[in-house]
Amino acid sequence: MIALQAAVDFFAEPEPFEMILVGVVFVALIVLGIIGSKVNTRRLDRRSSTTSSPRFSRYSFRRAARRAGLDRRHVRILERVARRQSLADPTRLFTSRHFLDRTIARAVRMLDAEGIGDAEREERKYELLSVRRALDQVQTGNLDRFERTGQLRSGTSLTLITDDKSQYDCPLLTNSDSFLAVEAPKTYAGETLVWDKGTPLKVTFRGDDGTLYGFRSSVLGYRKQRARHQLFIAHSDKIRSVQKRKSPRREFRRPAYFFPVRVVQSGSGRSAKRQAVVEANRRDLGNIEDISAGGCALRARTALKKGSLIKISFEMERGRPVTAFGKIRGTDRGFRGSLMHVMFTRVSRDQMNRILSYVYGYTDD
Repeated sequence: MIALQAAVDFFAEPEPFEMILVGVVFVALIVLGIIGSKVNTRRLDRRSSTTSSPRFSRYSFRRAARRAGLDRRHVRILERVARRQSLADPTRLFTSRHFLDRTIARAVRMLDAEGIGDAEREERKYELLSVRRALDQVQTGNLDRFERTGQLRSGTSLTLITDDKSQYDCPLLTNSDSFLAVEAPKTYAGETLVWDKGTPLKVTFRGDDGTLYGFRSSVLGYRKQRARHQLFIAHSDKIRSVQKRKSPRREFRRPAYFFPVRVVQSGSGRSAKRQAVVEANRRDLGNIEDISAGGCALRARTALKKGSLIKISFEMERGRPVTAFGKIRGTDRGFRGSLMHVMFTRVSRDQMNRILSYVYGYTDD
Protein backbone atom coordinates (compact mmCIF):
# COMPACT_ATOMS: atom_id res chain seq x y z
CA MET A 1 0.00 0.00 0.00
CA ILE A 2 1.33 3.36 -1.10
CA ALA A 3 0.76 6.31 1.10
CA LEU A 4 -1.13 9.19 -0.47
CA GLN A 5 1.26 11.67 1.02
CA ALA A 6 4.19 10.16 -0.79
CA ALA A 7 5.87 12.61 -3.23
CA VAL A 8 5.33 11.17 -6.66
CA ASP A 9 6.54 12.97 -9.91
CA PHE A 10 3.69 12.52 -12.47
CA PHE A 11 5.03 15.19 -15.00
CA ALA A 12 8.67 15.61 -15.79
CA GLU A 13 9.93 19.20 -16.13
CA PRO A 14 10.61 20.03 -19.88
CA GLU A 15 14.10 20.80 -21.11
CA PRO A 16 14.85 24.43 -22.25
CA PHE A 17 15.93 23.27 -25.75
CA GLU A 18 12.61 21.54 -26.32
CA MET A 19 10.69 24.69 -25.36
CA ILE A 20 12.68 26.79 -27.85
CA LEU A 21 12.15 24.23 -30.61
CA VAL A 22 8.38 24.18 -30.05
CA GLY A 23 8.27 27.98 -30.14
CA VAL A 24 10.20 28.14 -33.41
CA VAL A 25 7.90 25.59 -35.04
CA PHE A 26 4.83 27.50 -33.85
CA VAL A 27 6.10 30.81 -35.25
CA ALA A 28 7.05 29.13 -38.57
CA LEU A 29 3.53 27.73 -38.91
CA ILE A 30 2.03 31.21 -38.37
CA VAL A 31 4.37 32.76 -40.99
CA LEU A 32 3.56 30.02 -43.52
CA GLY A 33 -0.14 30.58 -42.92
CA ILE A 34 0.17 34.30 -43.59
CA ILE A 35 2.19 33.74 -46.79
CA GLY A 36 -0.28 31.16 -48.06
CA SER A 37 -3.17 33.50 -47.39
CA LYS A 38 -1.56 36.28 -49.42
CA VAL A 39 -0.74 33.92 -52.31
CA ASN A 40 -4.33 32.69 -52.43
CA THR A 41 -5.62 36.28 -52.38
CA ARG A 42 -3.38 37.22 -55.30
CA ARG A 43 -4.53 34.19 -57.26
CA LEU A 44 -8.17 35.10 -56.65
CA ASP A 45 -7.54 38.72 -57.65
CA ARG A 46 -5.81 37.57 -60.82
CA ARG A 47 -8.68 35.24 -61.67
CA SER A 48 -11.29 37.93 -61.01
CA SER A 49 -9.42 40.51 -63.10
CA THR A 50 -9.07 37.96 -65.90
CA THR A 51 -12.78 37.23 -65.92
CA SER A 52 -13.81 40.90 -65.65
CA SER A 53 -11.49 42.25 -68.41
CA PRO A 54 -9.87 39.99 -71.01
CA ARG A 55 -6.11 39.92 -71.17
CA PHE A 56 -4.63 42.38 -73.67
CA SER A 57 -3.20 40.53 -76.65
CA ARG A 58 -0.32 42.56 -78.05
CA TYR A 59 0.04 40.18 -81.00
CA SER A 60 -3.63 40.47 -82.06
CA PHE A 61 -3.63 44.23 -81.59
CA ARG A 62 -0.46 44.84 -83.58
CA ARG A 63 -1.57 42.48 -86.34
CA ALA A 64 -4.87 44.39 -86.66
CA ALA A 65 -2.97 47.68 -86.64
CA ARG A 66 -0.66 46.54 -89.43
CA ARG A 67 -3.66 45.46 -91.49
CA ALA A 68 -5.12 48.93 -90.96
CA GLY A 69 -1.94 50.43 -92.42
CA LEU A 70 -0.51 52.15 -89.33
CA ASP A 71 3.23 52.60 -88.86
CA ARG A 72 5.07 51.51 -85.72
CA ARG A 73 4.99 54.91 -84.04
CA HIS A 74 1.22 55.21 -84.40
CA VAL A 75 0.75 51.61 -83.24
CA ARG A 76 2.68 52.31 -80.02
CA ILE A 77 0.67 55.46 -79.32
CA LEU A 78 -2.67 53.74 -79.83
CA GLU A 79 -1.54 50.70 -77.83
CA ARG A 80 -0.80 52.92 -74.83
CA VAL A 81 -4.26 54.45 -75.13
CA ALA A 82 -5.91 51.01 -75.30
CA ARG A 83 -4.01 49.76 -72.25
CA ARG A 84 -4.66 52.86 -70.19
CA GLN A 85 -8.40 52.72 -70.86
CA SER A 86 -8.50 48.91 -70.40
CA LEU A 87 -10.47 48.40 -73.60
CA ALA A 88 -12.25 45.04 -73.67
CA ASP A 89 -11.79 44.67 -77.44
CA PRO A 90 -9.09 47.10 -78.62
CA THR A 91 -9.16 45.76 -82.19
CA ARG A 92 -12.52 47.55 -82.62
CA LEU A 93 -10.47 50.73 -82.97
CA PHE A 94 -9.72 49.61 -86.54
CA THR A 95 -13.25 48.58 -87.52
CA SER A 96 -15.53 51.13 -85.84
CA ARG A 97 -15.01 54.84 -86.44
CA HIS A 98 -17.49 55.70 -83.68
CA PHE A 99 -15.59 53.57 -81.15
CA LEU A 100 -12.29 55.08 -82.33
CA ASP A 101 -13.57 58.64 -81.88
CA ARG A 102 -14.99 57.90 -78.42
CA THR A 103 -11.66 56.40 -77.32
CA ILE A 104 -9.51 59.25 -78.64
CA ALA A 105 -11.92 61.90 -77.30
CA ARG A 106 -11.62 60.29 -73.87
CA ALA A 107 -7.83 60.27 -74.17
CA VAL A 108 -7.85 63.98 -75.10
CA ARG A 109 -9.98 64.80 -72.03
CA MET A 110 -7.61 62.79 -69.82
CA LEU A 111 -4.70 64.81 -71.19
CA ASP A 112 -6.49 68.07 -70.43
CA ALA A 113 -6.97 66.90 -66.82
CA GLU A 114 -3.32 65.94 -66.29
CA GLY A 115 -1.03 68.29 -64.42
CA ILE A 116 1.58 68.66 -67.15
CA GLY A 117 3.01 71.63 -69.00
CA ASP A 118 1.17 73.16 -71.94
CA ALA A 119 3.93 72.30 -74.41
CA GLU A 120 4.00 68.63 -73.40
CA ARG A 121 0.20 68.45 -73.42
CA GLU A 122 -0.05 69.88 -76.93
CA GLU A 123 2.70 67.55 -78.16
CA ARG A 124 0.98 64.44 -76.79
CA LYS A 125 -2.39 65.64 -78.04
CA TYR A 126 -0.92 66.18 -81.50
CA GLU A 127 0.38 62.59 -81.47
CA LEU A 128 -3.10 61.29 -80.62
CA LEU A 129 -4.74 63.33 -83.34
CA SER A 130 -2.08 62.30 -85.86
CA VAL A 131 -3.10 58.68 -85.25
CA ARG A 132 -6.70 59.66 -85.97
CA ARG A 133 -5.65 61.36 -89.20
CA ALA A 134 -3.60 58.35 -90.27
CA LEU A 135 -6.50 55.97 -89.65
CA ASP A 136 -8.85 58.28 -91.48
CA GLN A 137 -6.67 58.05 -94.56
CA VAL A 138 -6.35 54.25 -94.55
CA GLN A 139 -9.87 53.27 -93.48
CA THR A 140 -11.47 54.23 -96.75
CA GLY A 141 -13.12 50.82 -97.07
CA ASN A 142 -15.43 51.51 -94.13
CA LEU A 143 -16.80 54.83 -95.39
CA ASP A 144 -20.33 55.31 -96.62
CA ARG A 145 -20.64 55.19 -100.40
CA PHE A 146 -23.31 56.81 -102.53
CA GLU A 147 -24.42 54.99 -105.65
CA ARG A 148 -27.73 56.72 -106.47
CA THR A 149 -29.51 59.91 -105.49
CA GLY A 150 -32.27 57.96 -103.78
CA GLN A 151 -29.85 57.55 -100.86
CA LEU A 152 -29.74 61.29 -100.16
CA ARG A 153 -31.41 62.48 -96.97
CA SER A 154 -33.64 65.52 -96.66
CA GLY A 155 -31.66 68.51 -95.44
CA THR A 156 -28.53 67.61 -97.43
CA SER A 157 -26.94 70.73 -98.89
CA LEU A 158 -26.71 70.43 -102.67
CA THR A 159 -24.68 72.76 -104.89
CA LEU A 160 -26.22 73.32 -108.33
CA ILE A 161 -23.74 74.29 -111.03
CA THR A 162 -24.89 75.64 -114.39
CA ASP A 163 -23.05 75.60 -117.72
CA ASP A 164 -21.64 79.08 -117.05
CA LYS A 165 -20.04 77.76 -113.81
CA SER A 166 -22.43 79.69 -111.54
CA GLN A 167 -23.05 77.87 -108.25
CA TYR A 168 -26.15 77.87 -106.03
CA ASP A 169 -26.36 76.17 -102.64
CA CYS A 170 -29.81 74.65 -102.15
CA PRO A 171 -31.03 72.36 -99.34
CA LEU A 172 -32.76 69.14 -100.35
CA LEU A 173 -36.39 69.39 -99.24
CA THR A 174 -37.91 66.14 -100.50
CA ASN A 175 -36.49 62.96 -102.00
CA SER A 176 -39.33 61.24 -103.84
CA ASP A 177 -39.30 58.34 -106.26
CA SER A 178 -39.77 60.66 -109.25
CA PHE A 179 -37.62 63.70 -108.45
CA LEU A 180 -35.47 65.63 -105.99
CA ALA A 181 -37.16 68.76 -104.64
CA VAL A 182 -34.75 71.52 -103.58
CA GLU A 183 -35.30 75.09 -102.48
CA ALA A 184 -35.19 77.19 -105.63
CA PRO A 185 -32.18 79.55 -105.78
CA LYS A 186 -32.69 83.30 -105.82
CA THR A 187 -30.95 86.33 -107.24
CA TYR A 188 -29.35 89.06 -105.13
CA ALA A 189 -32.63 90.97 -105.40
CA GLY A 190 -34.50 88.06 -103.84
CA GLU A 191 -36.22 86.91 -107.01
CA THR A 192 -36.54 83.21 -107.80
CA LEU A 193 -34.32 82.01 -110.61
CA VAL A 194 -36.37 80.24 -113.28
CA TRP A 195 -34.64 77.83 -115.65
CA ASP A 196 -36.22 76.15 -118.64
CA LYS A 197 -37.28 72.56 -118.34
CA GLY A 198 -34.42 70.28 -119.37
CA THR A 199 -31.68 72.74 -118.38
CA PRO A 200 -28.60 70.62 -117.58
CA LEU A 201 -27.13 70.88 -114.10
CA LYS A 202 -24.13 69.49 -112.34
CA VAL A 203 -24.87 68.75 -108.68
CA THR A 204 -22.32 68.24 -105.90
CA PHE A 205 -22.66 67.42 -102.19
CA ARG A 206 -20.50 66.25 -99.31
CA GLY A 207 -20.79 62.97 -97.45
CA ASP A 208 -20.52 62.72 -93.67
CA ASP A 209 -16.79 62.02 -94.01
CA GLY A 210 -16.18 65.18 -96.04
CA THR A 211 -15.86 63.44 -99.41
CA LEU A 212 -17.20 65.49 -102.29
CA TYR A 213 -19.61 63.67 -104.62
CA GLY A 214 -21.17 64.76 -107.89
CA PHE A 215 -23.77 63.72 -110.45
CA ARG A 216 -25.44 65.16 -113.54
CA SER A 217 -29.09 66.16 -113.50
CA SER A 218 -31.59 68.43 -115.26
CA VAL A 219 -34.50 70.71 -114.44
CA LEU A 220 -37.92 69.00 -114.32
CA GLY A 221 -40.06 71.91 -113.16
CA TYR A 222 -41.14 74.21 -110.34
CA ARG A 223 -43.82 74.33 -107.68
CA LYS A 224 -44.77 77.01 -105.18
CA GLN A 225 -45.68 75.70 -101.74
CA ARG A 226 -46.26 77.81 -98.63
CA ALA A 227 -44.76 80.95 -100.16
CA ARG A 228 -41.62 79.05 -101.09
CA HIS A 229 -40.61 77.92 -104.56
CA GLN A 230 -39.39 74.37 -105.01
CA LEU A 231 -37.20 73.28 -107.89
CA PHE A 232 -37.57 69.71 -109.16
CA ILE A 233 -34.47 68.05 -110.60
CA ALA A 234 -33.94 64.58 -112.01
CA HIS A 235 -32.57 61.55 -110.15
CA SER A 236 -29.31 59.87 -111.12
CA ASP A 237 -27.83 56.42 -110.53
CA LYS A 238 -24.32 57.53 -111.48
CA ILE A 239 -22.79 59.26 -108.47
CA ARG A 240 -19.03 59.53 -108.40
CA SER A 241 -16.46 60.88 -106.01
CA VAL A 242 -15.46 64.27 -107.39
CA GLN A 243 -12.52 64.83 -105.11
CA LYS A 244 -10.83 62.36 -102.78
CA ARG A 245 -9.68 64.42 -99.83
CA LYS A 246 -6.81 63.35 -97.62
CA SER A 247 -8.51 65.03 -94.65
CA PRO A 248 -12.21 65.07 -93.79
CA ARG A 249 -13.92 68.46 -93.68
CA ARG A 250 -16.57 69.80 -91.34
CA GLU A 251 -18.97 72.65 -91.91
CA PHE A 252 -17.75 75.79 -90.18
CA ARG A 253 -19.79 78.84 -91.29
CA ARG A 254 -17.80 81.52 -89.46
CA PRO A 255 -16.35 84.88 -90.55
CA ALA A 256 -12.66 85.26 -91.24
CA TYR A 257 -10.29 88.05 -92.20
CA PHE A 258 -7.84 87.29 -94.98
CA PHE A 259 -4.76 89.09 -96.27
CA PRO A 260 -2.72 88.67 -99.47
CA VAL A 261 0.86 87.52 -98.88
CA ARG A 262 3.63 88.38 -101.32
CA VAL A 263 7.17 87.02 -101.45
CA VAL A 264 9.93 89.63 -101.42
CA GLN A 265 13.48 88.77 -102.48
CA SER A 266 16.46 90.64 -101.13
CA GLY A 267 20.06 90.33 -102.26
CA SER A 268 21.29 88.41 -105.26
CA GLY A 269 23.14 85.24 -106.11
CA ARG A 270 23.87 82.86 -103.27
CA SER A 271 23.09 85.53 -100.68
CA ALA A 272 19.55 86.05 -102.03
CA LYS A 273 16.81 85.62 -99.44
CA ARG A 274 13.08 85.26 -99.92
CA GLN A 275 10.68 86.55 -97.29
CA ALA A 276 6.90 86.39 -97.04
CA VAL A 277 5.29 89.75 -96.35
CA VAL A 278 1.66 90.08 -95.25
CA GLU A 279 -0.11 92.99 -96.92
CA ALA A 280 -1.99 94.14 -93.83
CA ASN A 281 -3.47 97.19 -95.60
CA ARG A 282 -5.38 94.89 -97.99
CA ARG A 283 -7.42 93.09 -95.34
CA ASP A 284 -10.74 91.69 -96.55
CA LEU A 285 -13.64 89.84 -94.93
CA GLY A 286 -14.95 86.44 -95.96
CA ASN A 287 -16.73 83.43 -94.54
CA ILE A 288 -15.21 79.97 -93.97
CA GLU A 289 -17.75 77.39 -95.10
CA ASP A 290 -15.86 74.23 -94.13
CA ILE A 291 -12.50 73.37 -92.64
CA SER A 292 -10.10 70.45 -92.31
CA ALA A 293 -6.53 69.78 -91.25
CA GLY A 294 -5.44 70.35 -94.82
CA GLY A 295 -7.28 73.58 -95.58
CA CYS A 296 -10.61 75.35 -95.82
CA ALA A 297 -13.19 76.74 -98.23
CA LEU A 298 -13.33 80.54 -97.96
CA ARG A 299 -16.12 82.48 -99.66
CA ALA A 300 -15.73 86.21 -100.29
CA ARG A 301 -16.95 88.96 -102.60
CA THR A 302 -13.45 89.54 -103.89
CA ALA A 303 -11.20 86.54 -104.40
CA LEU A 304 -7.48 86.05 -104.82
CA LYS A 305 -6.16 84.32 -107.92
CA LYS A 306 -5.19 80.68 -108.09
CA GLY A 307 -1.68 80.18 -106.75
CA SER A 308 -1.81 83.28 -104.51
CA LEU A 309 -0.51 83.09 -100.94
CA ILE A 310 -2.91 84.05 -98.17
CA LYS A 311 -3.09 84.63 -94.43
CA ILE A 312 -6.39 83.80 -92.70
CA SER A 313 -7.45 84.85 -89.20
CA PHE A 314 -10.61 83.49 -87.53
CA GLU A 315 -11.98 82.40 -84.16
CA MET A 316 -12.99 78.90 -83.11
CA GLU A 317 -13.67 80.11 -79.58
CA ARG A 318 -14.42 83.66 -78.52
CA GLY A 319 -11.20 85.48 -77.73
CA ARG A 320 -8.94 82.72 -79.09
CA PRO A 321 -7.97 83.61 -82.68
CA VAL A 322 -6.49 81.08 -85.07
CA THR A 323 -3.98 82.18 -87.70
CA ALA A 324 -3.16 80.05 -90.72
CA PHE A 325 -1.11 80.61 -93.85
CA GLY A 326 -2.08 78.95 -97.08
CA LYS A 327 -2.15 78.85 -100.84
CA ILE A 328 -5.15 79.22 -103.17
CA ARG A 329 -5.57 75.93 -105.05
CA GLY A 330 -8.61 77.04 -107.03
CA THR A 331 -11.54 79.47 -107.15
CA ASP A 332 -15.20 78.83 -108.01
CA ARG A 333 -17.37 81.81 -108.81
CA GLY A 334 -21.00 81.85 -107.64
CA PHE A 335 -23.88 84.24 -107.07
CA ARG A 336 -22.93 84.59 -103.37
CA GLY A 337 -19.34 85.43 -104.18
CA SER A 338 -16.27 83.40 -105.05
CA LEU A 339 -15.30 80.26 -103.17
CA MET A 340 -11.54 79.99 -102.63
CA HIS A 341 -10.12 76.54 -101.92
CA VAL A 342 -7.23 77.12 -99.52
CA MET A 343 -4.50 74.62 -98.75
CA PHE A 344 -2.84 75.30 -95.39
CA THR A 345 0.93 75.68 -95.58
CA ARG A 346 1.72 76.74 -92.00
CA VAL A 347 -0.32 76.37 -88.80
CA SER A 348 1.09 76.19 -85.28
CA ARG A 349 0.81 72.85 -83.46
CA ASP A 350 -1.58 73.99 -80.72
CA GLN A 351 -3.88 75.66 -83.25
CA MET A 352 -3.81 72.58 -85.49
CA ASN A 353 -4.89 70.56 -82.43
CA ARG A 354 -7.88 72.86 -82.04
CA ILE A 355 -8.79 72.50 -85.71
CA LEU A 356 -8.53 68.71 -85.61
CA SER A 357 -10.51 68.48 -82.35
CA TYR A 358 -13.28 70.49 -83.99
CA VAL A 359 -13.24 68.50 -87.24
CA TYR A 360 -13.50 65.16 -85.43
CA GLY A 361 -16.09 66.43 -82.93
CA TYR A 362 -13.93 66.20 -79.80
CA THR A 363 -14.90 69.68 -78.65
CA ASP A 364 -18.22 71.40 -78.00
CA ASP A 365 -17.51 74.25 -80.44
